[in-house]
Amino acid sequence: MAGLELTGRYWPGCSFWHDRDPRTKLGLVTGYLLLIIGLAEGKAQIVLAGLLLCLYISAKIPLRRALGNLIAFRWLIILTFLANLFFVRGATPLGSLAFVTREGLAAAALYTLRLINLLLCSFWLTMTVRPLALISALEKLLQPFRSWLPVGEFALAMGLAVRFLPLLLEEGEEIRLAQQARGAGRRSALQNLVTLAVPLFVGVVRRSGELADAMEIRGYVPGASRTDWAGSTWNRRETLTLLAGWSVLLLLAFVLKNL
Repeated sequence: MAGLELTGRYWPGCSFWHDRDPRTKLGLVTGYLLLIIGLAEGKAQIVLAGLLLCLYISAKIPLRRALGNLIAFRWLIILTFLANLFFVRGATPLGSLAFVTREGLAAAALYTLRLINLLLCSFWLTMTVRPLALISALEKLLQPFRSWLPVGEFALAMGLAVRFLPLLLEEGEEIRLAQQARGAGRRSALQNLVTLAVPLFVGVVRRSGELADAMEIRGYVPGASRTDWAGSTWNRRETLTLLAGWSVLLLLAFVLKNL
């Protein structure tokens, strides 16, 4: 439970990154995610993981939080590793295991490390930006597309999805532990999955109804003009931070491409 209680939640702190505008961090994280996806070398992913470690340290976020976040997604990480290990074809068998090749092992390691970097980068953003500030930043960034896209509703949906993820993980873990206490662990894996999915779906519907009622009580009207409680302002320091960050990412991309 300890890891799930920490997953993706805002970490209140006093650091350089906590003081930055959410749009600055969104811009840097977007560039970093593109770098993670675009570089297909193991050495490059290791370097990017090291830079992420520096970001966590500079934001004064305990590293145990990052580990707790990854533990919550352990099954996704394991499945990614096994899928690449067994289904990527190669010409060099790994020892006596004819169905496992060195190429498959290399691909499994690369894509698993890439997934870990993607998760850690996303968690860093949600742990340094409050949910309301993240929604406000998305809405401001999407304002140029308001003629074709319901910007406010889209930003709200994205922000709520980020906010609900740790809650759903926590609720799923609570349901699993409750079922284990009632002897559900002696059933097959498929039965356990079904008995977990049904109450979790019911919980999602219940939480959605509660949220809809709360928004209606507070006078939320889709498409209506609203004030900004976060009140973030863009200044010269934010511009310099974003330019410096993008410069570092471009330099890093050039260096890693030539490793």
